[in-house]
Amino acid sequence: MSGAFFRPRKWAVAALPAALACAMLFVATAAALAQSDMTVIKTGPATAAANTNVAYTLNILNVGADDAINAALTDPFPPGMTFVNVSSPPGWTCDPIAPGSGGPLTCGNPNVPAGSSVNFTLTLHIPAGAAGGTVFSNTATVSALNDETDENNSSTAATVVTGGTSADVAVAKTGPATAQPGQNITYSIQAVNAGPDAAASVQLADTLPGPFTFVSLSAPAGWTCSTPAVGAGGAVSCSIASLANGGGGTFTLTVNVPSGTPVGTSYDNSATISSQTPDLTPENNTATTSTLVVNAAPDLTIAKSHSGNATQGQTGFAYTLTVTNIGTATTSGAISVQDILPAGLTASAISGPGWNCVLATLTCDRADVLSPAASYPAITLTVNVAANAPPVVVNTATVTASGESDTTNNAASDVTIIVALAPDLAITKTHGGNAQQGQTGFVYTIAVQNVGNVPTSGLVTVTDTLPAGLTATGVTGSGWSCSAGATPTCTRSDALAAGASYPPITLTVNVAANTAANVTNIATVSGGGEINTGNNIAIDPTLVTPPGGGADLAIAKTHAGNARAGQIGFVYTITVNNVGAIASSGTVTVTDLLPAKLTATAAAGAGWACSLGATPTCTRADALAPNGAYPPISLTVNVAGDAPPTITNIATVSGGSDFNPANNTASDQTTVRPRSDPTKDPDVVGLVNAQVATAQRFANTQISNFNDRLEALHDDNTGDQFGLRFGQPDQDECYIPGTSLLRDPFDPKCKPPNQYSAERPATDAFTSMRTDRKSPVNKAPPAEPRTRDFAFWSTGYVSFGSADPTVQRSAIDFNTSGVSAGVDYRLGRNFIIGAGVGYGRDSSRIGDRGTRSDAEAFNVAAYGSYRPFRNFFIDGLAGYGAMRFNSQRFVVDDMALVYGTRNGSQFFGSLTAAYQFRWQGLMLSPYARINAAWLTLDAFTENGGFGGALAYSAQTANFYTSVLGLRGKYTFLTDWGSIAPRFRVEYNHDFAGTSTVFLQYGDLIGPIYSLTTSPASRDRATIGVGTDLMIRDQHRLAFDYQYDVDFLGADWHRFKLRWETRFLP
Repeated sequence: MSGAFFRPRKWAVAALPAALACAMLFVATAAALAQSDMTVIKTGPATAAANTNVAYTLNILNVGADDAINAALTDPFPPGMTFVNVSSPPGWTCDPIAPGSGGPLTCGNPNVPAGSSVNFTLTLHIPAGAAGGTVFSNTATVSALNDETDENNSSTAATVVTGGTSADVAVAKTGPATAQPGQNITYSIQAVNAGPDAAASVQLADTLPGPFTFVSLSAPAGWTCSTPAVGAGGAVSCSIASLANGGGGTFTLTVNVPSGTPVGTSYDNSATISSQTPDLTPENNTATTSTLVVNAAPDLTIAKSHSGNATQGQTGFAYTLTVTNIGTATTSGAISVQDILPAGLTASAISGPGWNCVLATLTCDRADVLSPAASYPAITLTVNVAANAPPVVVNTATVTASGESDTTNNAASDVTIIVALAPDLAITKTHGGNAQQGQTGFVYTIAVQNVGNVPTSGLVTVTDTLPAGLTATGVTGSGWSCSAGATPTCTRSDALAAGASYPPITLTVNVAANTAANVTNIATVSGGGEINTGNNIAIDPTLVTPPGGGADLAIAKTHAGNARAGQIGFVYTITVNNVGAIASSGTVTVTDLLPAKLTATAAAGAGWACSLGATPTCTRADALAPNGAYPPISLTVNVAGDAPPTITNIATVSGGSDFNPANNTASDQTTVRPRSDPTKDPDVVGLVNAQVATAQRFANTQISNFNDRLEALHDDNTGDQFGLRFGQPDQDECYIPGTSLLRDPFDPKCKPPNQYSAERPATDAFTSMRTDRKSPVNKAPPAEPRTRDFAFWSTGYVSFGSADPTVQRSAIDFNTSGVSAGVDYRLGRNFIIGAGVGYGRDSSRIGDRGTRSDAEAFNVAAYGSYRPFRNFFIDGLAGYGAMRFNSQRFVVDDMALVYGTRNGSQFFGSLTAAYQFRWQGLMLSPYARINAAWLTLDAFTENGGFGGALAYSAQTANFYTSVLGLRGKYTFLTDWGSIAPRFRVEYNHDFAGTSTVFLQYGDLIGPIYSLTTSPASRDRATIGVGTDLMIRDQHRLAFDYQYDVDFLGADWHRFKLRWETRFLP
């Protein structure tokens, strides 16, 4: 048709969409009918080094029933990893990837046959700068147009860069499946680290679901937790700085389901664990459990049981039926139990406390309530077993009640085995020791027993099947008719009662010279009317050694010296020798059967593989030549503190083709000496004495410092310049006779002449001593001086000394130092009071093995001086001190130091009476004094060491010391003040001072030891010298040295430096 063009008909155009729709519908229908199931399994190395290639294997499977249509594989590379190459199986086409790029891998296959399995090999590169411990997680995913499930479409392989650490923290959680409103429920959360390294900064979180509120949380040791307030919702979080490989623990979380929580609602509770350490398997870091809220209801279950097997014809076979309420509410209404007996059983009785039972129907009823988690008294059903009862019967019981939440658990079935009335012959076969090649007269013993329930009947036959190399030479047995030969046989026809045995059969054989090293001899029994043949064969393996014997392993066990109760590291030596004729073969095992009170801490020996535990074991497999010995095994144990005086340690050896077990056991009896008496230890005695002596020194030093200050207050022209002067201001006391010069120009009750008050400074304490007493100018009337009511003073001291070891049992060297300070106040012309503080430190070295005691003390004291008449003084002081001791003690048995800390306190006081003689610049003062101290030291327990640490009881000590002394000084005047040399001599006697302390070892509850201490000497002497430097009349600097010695050789050197300052008005 010329000049025309084709125009499609309308019906053809309209038909195209319909045809396409039909085709698509066909494809969709076919896809819906054809179901595949694509899955991928991806594997790769767990670890790899930086700057290396890693090969992953992707196993693609179609586990569905039909071919997969348009299957696809995708694998996005982990950040940082780059593409190297990929090997794909036939039928799959992959998009090109440039080497060194970051992917992803994308592959497709239009049709994957059902049941097919192919592998891809994907190689990626780890960058050079990847840090150790970095985790690269690579995930592959497959899909198909007709894949029926997508749960198995992905797989991940994790690779950790070596040089770092990784861990696998995981959490598991359990809880109740149901709960009721108003009920407390408990979740159990387990946190673990599967390693291989410790996990750092581990966090565990659990957010309470829905309306649930917090009640309590129990966490393992080492975890720190924060929780909501009780009765509130929120999150529980716990953390631990480091969780070791294999470490973990269980958390117990209790929550409350509030009243009004909707019934029928299910709540999911999830716990999540994390760590800063790379985790190779994060998929186990969350655990969830669900709880359904239900109404409270009873739920009865029944259990049925019996003891042992029944026997055909038996009477009085018993079943026990127990009903329990495992629900959440108390039962109400009638409860009924019924038993349905199987054929072969006939009920003879049924009863139970509180139950109304009917034998004819085998039913029992009751109506009393049963609380949750409680059980009714059991029902006992007694039956008779028919003589023809089948071998197995099933007895069923049911329970019914109203209002139960679950009736699926209301029946119980009890399978019962019924033993037929028949004899049952059993055979055993034994021999003694090993056979030897070429031996004659090797003996086996065969025994037959009736383990059935009725006597045998008919002929009983025993047959022995000898192995190659053994030839029977004789076979006998009382009552047996026997014949030797290739297969020795014995028979008899007399009945064998149930439970009885026939006389044994003795089979004697010769062993050929070429018999194999291991042979097995088999004996059988038959006949007698039995029906059970399962126990009719006895197998007796026999070791055959070469002439003269085979390998013979002998074990010996020794130790050196005696053990000590509480000892750490006591050593046993175990030796294995081959005293046989040939070398050992196979694994040799040594086992030590540790007795009670010994704990193994190490087991080792060259070539041995050892493991600890309740029974330490060592093994090796190398051959041991005849007359040879393996390297010894050293077994190290700790001995309990309460170990008995004698213990026996047993070791055994086995294996190695040993033919003689007689020497495979070694017993080693060990004497355990008790722990030494600590009261005989010079370091213990020395430490106790040193601490008591330190407390006494603290008290004596403070008493001495405060008394020195009181003595300074007595001295004319020195102490009185600080505001002190006692007595009446009469002419004889105030003035030097015949002059107007004051004896003490600073006595506020005495007045110098008025006209000289402006010319002569009233602050010069020694003007009267430097002025011409006959001068007429000194006849003028006195003037009013300035008064001085306050004075401050301080004293620093250092002392050192030693105690004779013959007295203290251990030499003691000590040094004590510290400071005292105080303020005085004048209340009147006859009375002065003051208060002060003191601090001291002491270090005492006991013996020469490192034992020592270091202490410090803080003291407060009040003191005063009273002058009842001229030149006579009464001084008193009272104080309190708090002390702290830190000690270390050498333990001879442990060859180690132990450490302890204890506190203490004491009250101390002193009362002195003194008189002063004065002439010109000379002053002599005899005095008598009583010192007292009341000491309390707290109990303490040492720590460290290896069992030698002691527990010390509290102890008290009272010290009373009388002192008789004389002191004196002479004052020399200078332009700037004065200088006054001094001396002192004293005699001291202690009236008390003993102290008792009770000791015991810290890890034992007994025995208790008693130690009583006493002063090194009750008599001692003191010699002292010193100098006062007066600077004008306001300051004094004093230096003292004192030497104390007792009559047993202990001495004490003391140095003091004292500063005093008065306060001007």
